[in-house]
Amino acid sequence: MEDAQKEQYAFEDSVRATARMLWNEAALDGAGKLDARERDGIFETRDTIHIVEATVSQKLIKVQDDGRKTHDAVIKLRREGEKFAQGWIITKNEPTADQRDWIKKKYSATTQILSFDQFRSRLFNGQEYLNYRSKHRFGSILDFSNGTVHVAEEEFVPVDFIGFDRANAIPYISVFGNSPNGTRRRYLILGEYGSGKSMSLRGGFIYRRKSYLAGQTVKCPIYLNLREHTGQSLPVEALERHARLIGYPGPANDLVRAWRAGFVDLFLDGFDEMATAGWGGALSKVRNHRFAGMALVRGFLSESPEQADIFIAGRENFFDTPTEMRGALGIGKHFEVVRTAEFGSDELAAFLRKKNFRGKFPAWLPARPLLISYLLAEDVLQVLDGEDQQLDEATGWEHLLDMVSAREASQDSRLDPQLVRRLIERLATLARTTVDGLGRLDVATIQSAFQSEAGFAPDEGSAQLLLRLPGLAPSSKEDGTRRFVDVSLVSAAKAGDVFRFIEHPYDSSIDLFNGTISGIGSLGRAVLLHKLIAYNISSAQVVRALEIAANSDEATQICAELLSSYTELGEECNIGPMVLRSISDDEIVFSVGDASLRKITFQQCLFGAVHVEPDFQISDLPIFKDCVIGSLTGIISRSPLPSQLASSEISEIPDEVSTNAQLFSAALPESQKVLISILRKLFLQPGAGRQESAFFRGAMDERSKSLVPEILDKVASYGFAQRNKLKGKNIWHPNRAMSSEARKIIFNPAQKEHPLVKAILSS
Repeated sequence: MEDAQKEQYAFEDSVRATARMLWNEAALDGAGKLDARERDGIFETRDTIHIVEATVSQKLIKVQDDGRKTHDAVIKLRREGEKFAQGWIITKNEPTADQRDWIKKKYSATTQILSFDQFRSRLFNGQEYLNYRSKHRFGSILDFSNGTVHVAEEEFVPVDFIGFDRANAIPYISVFGNSPNGTRRRYLILGEYGSGKSMSLRGGFIYRRKSYLAGQTVKCPIYLNLREHTGQSLPVEALERHARLIGYPGPANDLVRAWRAGFVDLFLDGFDEMATAGWGGALSKVRNHRFAGMALVRGFLSESPEQADIFIAGRENFFDTPTEMRGALGIGKHFEVVRTAEFGSDELAAFLRKKNFRGKFPAWLPARPLLISYLLAEDVLQVLDGEDQQLDEATGWEHLLDMVSAREASQDSRLDPQLVRRLIERLATLARTTVDGLGRLDVATIQSAFQSEAGFAPDEGSAQLLLRLPGLAPSSKEDGTRRFVDVSLVSAAKAGDVFRFIEHPYDSSIDLFNGTISGIGSLGRAVLLHKLIAYNISSAQVVRALEIAANSDEATQICAELLSSYTELGEECNIGPMVLRSISDDEIVFSVGDASLRKITFQQCLFGAVHVEPDFQISDLPIFKDCVIGSLTGIISRSPLPSQLASSEISEIPDEVSTNAQLFSAALPESQKVLISILRKLFLQPGAGRQESAFFRGAMDERSKSLVPEILDKVASYGFAQRNKLKGKNIWHPNRAMSSEARKIIFNPAQKEHPLVKAILSS
């Protein structure tokens, strides 16, 4: 009985909240007494008095009683008062046939009986909204097979998320499932471009849509593409514009009223597309610009009713630090932050089946939904199937770029594959003038790049090539600009012009990099190093290019990858003193080698992550002066922090020793603890690969270290990673298709049935 009463009281509150929004002149009205009898709601507007009864019961006798007393009250008010009176009986579920017939026969002149959905639709027609919303685009989702923004719902394959600290796996349904009574869900979902943020968010929206239409929740999901609301700061304005954009047939303020009444769950997609935050000037000004651009998001968070579930998605590297991100978005501790994860083997297989692909997926290819969809649409995966599957990542991307370039060149007898590849690489360089590094290339820019490389202006035939140029897709219907479809693809292509600059640094090719504000990424650096070694380029040649770039006023951005190449080649030569200014890069890695960087100074630079390999001498680090570093790994503790980093802002220094100390103190077999430590470094830390020496570091005793070589061999034999030789050093690259399997082992150590775990424990 107590549960039934709670359900009844909660339903009455929902009905009254809806009534107050529906008859907003009576916003202060509610339950009351009339003729000494309690009424669930009495709402008096300028010309009408509304008498409301709410019930969760489907029994006829309940409606008979409510109908009788409502009818009597309405008749009395109509006779005695100057205002019209109207009665309402609101049922939680659809009224039964008997209930509806009784009211219609007995009291139709004074009283209407409606389900709560019908009553609520007078405020906001959720079913109508959902119908029109499904026809409008969702974030950056694109179907490459037909060039539309509509991707079939059944193609979605849910993937569990990873906690922000990468310490745990978070089931997909625990994020988007319906909230139990009295609770709410508020999540910030982060990920790289093409990692499935919008698809995951749309999947959550679809789940909530089905729940709403099935009557399992009273809250209707509303999904906003934030890029369509740039410049807006008021939630009311955004909701009204959204209603008009999707063609909602009711009044635009219907959405506002439903949101205010607490009958809406919000899905806000693409905070990183709300503002264009360029790199230039003081860091504080850039941050102020980003903070101003997030005013709408903060408005939604501060003004939404307490019971509203809110899901926000965007690119993690849009903000400099987690602290800035939380402040700009206005999210407090009640918001849980999660990261998207690449497909694991099971999810990848399911996705490929839905795309009707039955071949073998290359181990080095990132398992990102957007990239896979593009390669399938272009028939690239079909061609790769049967090629050498043992390529390391850098060699694999070299192979892929050559392959897609040859495929396009075959369509025009005047073009050779190398020309097409140089064109892709030139456009990748031009894409570096945007914050995300994916570009926003207009037709004139693409045509100019073609003429520069081909030596003649594009004619009608060449124009067709430019329209279908590998790796590019429309970024805007309005202006016809194009962007690269995946961060890995464009990262690999960016290495081309940097390599050519190192080869010939004195022929004004430095001018190609004027205005660059983004780096080439860890994959781009791996491809660049692969090319330097393949063409026997010396460290001295890299240093000459670095000196020219450092003295440039507008092209200092490429110094990051030049310096990285110098350290990874590991050959000592004279370098510095040198000041590198205003560099922005996702990651910089200091590897083991003979190169000292102590004469280098980074000044007012921004690095998403700085990683120091285990055996790199701290005394050889460069000086970081007034820089911003998101995450510093490889340095054990803030106290004492190396003097080279003392003047810079560092958001986080993960305590790797503490983390591994917890692992190695756990009640697990020693070999399993070593396995988990290895998989963490391969799959949960940034970077394209790990030096073998890194696996021996972190709270291990000599017994644990002695197990590392054998367990690494097992990791390779079960397809989790691949060992490659680079300049005499062993480099391990993870097989991203095994990400899901790796997470199962890392986050569920009590489960020992996985084949790799069983093999480790039995050896």
